[in-house]
Amino acid sequence: SESLLCAPNAMTGTVFSDEDGNGAQDPGDAGLAGVTVRLYRDVNGDGQVDGGDILVTTVQTDADGDYSFDVAATGAFVIDTDPASMPIGSFSTDNLESADFGANTGLTDAGNDFGLTPPDFLDKTVSPTGTIEPGDTLTYTLDVNYDACLPVTNLTVSDVIPAGTVYVGDSDTPE
Repeated sequence: SESLLCAPNAMTGTVFSDEDGNGAQDPGDAGLAGVTVRLYRDVNGDGQVDGGDILVTTVQTDADGDYSFDVAATGAFVIDTDPASMPIGSFSTDNLESADFGANTGLTDAGNDFGLTPPDFLDKTVSPTGTIEPGDTLTYTLDVNYDACLPVTNLTVSDVIPAGTVYVGDSDTPE
């Protein structure tokens, strides 16, 4: 029997805290450990994760936020991060990378990086402040502090009502 041994193709990158939300790792943007990065076979070659794509494997970023995939296969692949593994309140400024090796082996596709905004892009304030008496009306305000030039899509903001308080309907009109 014959065997063909080929060097694997590699995909590498870093998941980092994108402090200014610009999608690039700037000085001071530290790597994030423990984020799950997913590798898919891009079956239709469109550079998107969609229904026909096959999850090949996942890895966790190391202490510096770095990850790598070695794949003994040719063709097209798509890489993304698992939102469930991101720091609470953060979101990705670039959650899709792709690599197409064609019929080649032994290649490395580097720089498949993912920036995650820090979780401080949302401020919550309450008024009035100070001593609150039973029956007082409190107004909670959520301010989004997102100055990046990248669009935000599929954002859901949830707020837990503090124990012992009651939500009064129709009071959530935006300013």
